[in-house]
Amino acid sequence: MTSSVYEIINKETDKYSNTVNIKKIISSLTKIGIKVVKENTDMCENRMVLYNTRKQNNSKSYDNVYRECNGMVITNHGEILVYPIPPIVNFNHLDMLEHSSFNVTPLYDGTIINMYYYMNTWRISTRRSYDCTKIYPDGIEMTYGGIVFGLLLTFRINLEDFNTEYSYSLCVSSKVLHPYAKTDRVSLIAAYKKSGEIVVENIPNLQYSPIKKYNYAELKEFIKNHLSNVGNKYFGSLISMDSNEFISTNTQKIYKLESDLFIKIQNTLYNPKLVTDLRNMGINNRPVYTMVYNALNNTVNNLIEIMPEWIKYYELLILVLMEVSGYINNKLLEENNCNNTVIVQENEKIEVNKIPKNEFVSNLLNVEFIEKFRTFCTDIMKFIYNTVEKNKKLPEIIRLYINTSSQLAFQLYELILIIYNHINNSYNNINNASDEVNIRLAQ
Repeated sequence: MTSSVYEIINKETDKYSNTVNIKKIISSLTKIGIKVVKENTDMCENRMVLYNTRKQNNSKSYDNVYRECNGMVITNHGEILVYPIPPIVNFNHLDMLEHSSFNVTPLYDGTIINMYYYMNTWRISTRRSYDCTKIYPDGIEMTYGGIVFGLLLTFRINLEDFNTEYSYSLCVSSKVLHPYAKTDRVSLIAAYKKSGEIVVENIPNLQYSPIKKYNYAELKEFIKNHLSNVGNKYFGSLISMDSNEFISTNTQKIYKLESDLFIKIQNTLYNPKLVTDLRNMGINNRPVYTMVYNALNNTVNNLIEIMPEWIKYYELLILVLMEVSGYINNKLLEENNCNNTVIVQENEKIEVNKIPKNEFVSNLLNVEFIEKFRTFCTDIMKFIYNTVEKNKKLPEIIRLYINTSSQLAFQLYELILIIYNHINNSYNNINNASDEVNIRLAQ
């Protein structure tokens, strides 16, 4: 009985020279129904991905090998670059779990990302591909790897922060991984050190069998040691620091979990109409849509970069108006209830330039800044409008998405103008009040 791929590799390794007979390893795996996709290059070190279809051989003696060969990537020297994560509990096992004890997060087919460092570059692998990192020269047609790296950039995840001695399994909270996927979290499932000596016990068991119990201190040390400098800086963790139990996929017992549990949905859920529309767009329209989508994304990113506090504009406006209003009321407009005359001492003459201003207010009072922003929004909206008009065959659902994004840009522009006018009027009122008081004092 063979219990693991590592056992097969070890069996075909010369103990004295420490060389691996890769042909015998491939032969042993193909005999039990494992498919091997090998890299054909002239390099001295080639990669191959191992996967199974479960149709050729039903022998339970190789269950663990089948599980491991679900996208494992190895070199012809026997080094394991990617080790597939153990099976995650399936949706039909949900009734075995106690809902009140944890949050359930769906994990869909195709949303698990395997990332490893090879030949001075970070690579992305899938179940049947050892490397899908390529991005086509035209920059329009994107591969799976291109989508993944773009998604990581969206979350401000810098590849330089990853430890190159480790491989990582990540997942996204989206039903389908595609360029226009909506996701609010990238989660780290596993991090493990690349090594020819790797065995099952060395893979961090974050939420799957066998059940491992940790106390707070051990978990803290585990994260510190295994995740290097990545830690929880970018990723939502699958486990909470005080969680002490992890789910086993091969038990009928109910376990309480205080952390998120990722549930894998066997059949990917998606919008059939959207997928059909995309397939029917044709090769000429797909790049156009990608360009529009990228432009819209850049719009959002540029807005945030130019004005990172835009979501607090209204709150800030209220504070500024309160400051201005309070300054006027306290210093300028104290009236005598008897004779209704303004009482202001000469040494209290108002000086507008002393009224507190912050950088945000200064920007909004800057005509050049407002004009630049207006031009920026106008150009984006023109681009969107022209693209939609020139491509009448774009599917309705995509046209709707484009129009909605255009409206969002326009609303942001209107919001800025409203705030600008409010603040500008407030400072004009101060100037007018100052002039009025100074005139009265002169009289």
